[in-house]
Amino acid sequence: MNFLNLGSISKNLILLVLLAVVPALVLLLYTGMEQRQHSIEEAKHDLLLLTHTMVEAQKDMTGATRQILSTLSLLITIIYPYARPLRWLVHFQRRCIC
Repeated sequence: MNFLNLGSISKNLILLVLLAVVPALVLLLYTGMEQRQHSIEEAKHDLLLLTHTMVEAQKDMTGATRQILSTLSLLITIIYPYARPLRWLVHFQRRCIC
């Protein structure tokens, strides 16, 4: 009992409360850091998934635009066979592999 004798009851009570609270604070700090790291990893995964989705959507839109322009270039030459074709459309028609 001599090792707890710090002089007064209030000092002993403060020491006892600190000994009870410090482990809980350390545990809260550790779980908070662990949860933060998990949230960062989850955000990275979500960002990667969103990026891949946007890439696929862009590829789809590019393909659809290419198809529309190809069809438009063919329609113009069918409807107006003697008209002077638009240069950019003819250029696109030559480049398009449909």
